[in-house]
Amino acid sequence: MKRITITILLILRFCRLSQIVNNHRALIQAQSSGVQISIFPEIQEVFLAFQEYATINDGQWHHIAVVWHQGVLTLITDGLIASKAEGYGTGKKLPEL
Repeated sequence: MKRITITILLILRFCRLSQIVNNHRALIQAQSSGVQISIFPEIQEVFLAFQEYATINDGQWHHIAVVWHQGVLTLITDGLIASKAEGYGTGKKLPEL
């Protein structure tokens, strides 16, 4: 039987933009226009933009999820896909935190 290994990074957070604080090297930084992703320090950061329908800088609570699977980063905001970036960290393993 062939063994299959699947690596998926899923980060979920209910937040107001003002709550996100970075005390160490930031893996994810949320801004009013999108999310900056830096999972692998040796790979250039990726910016995933919120779309027009995903206004998060309004003082309300929002659900933000970033999914990394098989080299594809997906930004999900309030249950809708806001952005995708392909080819990020393809073939890599998650770093030790």
